Amino acid sequence: MNNIDLKEKFQQYFHEQEGFGLRSERFYADIESQRLKEDAVLMTKWLEAAFIQGARTMTQHLQDVKK
Repeated sequence: MNNIDLKEKFQQYFHEQEGFGLRSERFYADIESQRLKEDAVLMTKWLEAAFIQGARTMTQHLQDVKK
């Protein structure tokens, strides 16, 4: 069984095509104010952590269902 790199999967999700642009472009466009720009890195880390936890929760659920 291959391990999935969840940080890499988050980057793929975050930079995925969405409509006429990338999801990450829409995220950054939504936070154009100066203060939010400074916090964008921190906010992205929170999004990544939530994405990873969701994947881990789903994996655990699938393992529990198989038992």
